[in-house]
Amino acid sequence: MNDIMFRSWRPAQNHNLSVAGSSEHINYYLSFGYDHQESIWKENPDKLSKYNVNANISSDITKWLQVGARFQYNRKDYDTPALRQDSWAYMWRWGSTLIPYGYAVANDGQAYDFRNAIAYRKQAGNENYLNQYTRMNAFMVLRPFKGFSINADFTYNIENSSADIANLPATGYGWGKLGLNENNTPIAPSYGNFNNQASSYVVAASGRAESYAFNAHVDYDAMVNNAHHFHAMAGANVEEYEFRRHYSEFKGLLDPTLPEFTMATGDQFVNGNSYSSLKPAH
Repeated sequence: MNDIMFRSWRPAQNHNLSVAGSSEHINYYLSFGYDHQESIWKENPDKLSKYNVNANISSDITKWLQVGARFQYNRKDYDTPALRQDSWAYMWRWGSTLIPYGYAVANDGQAYDFRNAIAYRKQAGNENYLNQYTRMNAFMVLRPFKGFSINADFTYNIENSSADIANLPATGYGWGKLGLNENNTPIAPSYGNFNNQASSYVVAASGRAESYAFNAHVDYDAMVNNAHHFHAMAGANVEEYEFRRHYSEFKGLLDPTLPEFTMATGDQFVNGNSYSSLKPAH
């Protein structure tokens, strides 16, 4: 079973590049990363690609003013076959000792699948999940005179996610009625759909989350007459978060080779929601 279903190896690659430097008044850092992995399935393996970018810079504009910025970007792109059952559970529950894990070859040389985990994966449509996250931050430190400082920073986050799924019909020789009939003669397997076309569907879903945070505080520290230590601090914080999502599904694809919303004629299903919150300054 392992030789039929799995590869003894799987592709993977990882690349990273970074640059850093500094001068009398400036420090900077920049990095790029890429990672790609595939699963060990022989048929239609899962694929995951990840990208990331990070950048930091800070500068002492004057003796009393420092500014800086940070940037982060992450992207995850995951492709997997759109299955109606779990390949691991299906394979171990209905192994090769119970059902045929191969294919039938007709007189014309054409190969036909049996209903098994191989056929499900081979004929499956694609299921893609994409997630992108961006974070931007800027800060400032102002020291106009000894013991007094103003610190402020602003952070903005945005995360976009999407899912595109094409669940297609599958065909092959069934095995539910294999055995002997009442005349004690073998029952020939029937060929047809085990995921029918009416139940095929396409899905498009998306989500978007945005947030920002602003922080500021003033700090004053002084020594009075070399005997009394005085320290005062005041600050403010403002935060906001917004989230919205949608999900659309359309059943009954006319042509499994064209898994598009405009090529479906069955039931439709749509939903979604949104949420927002604001934390005022305090």
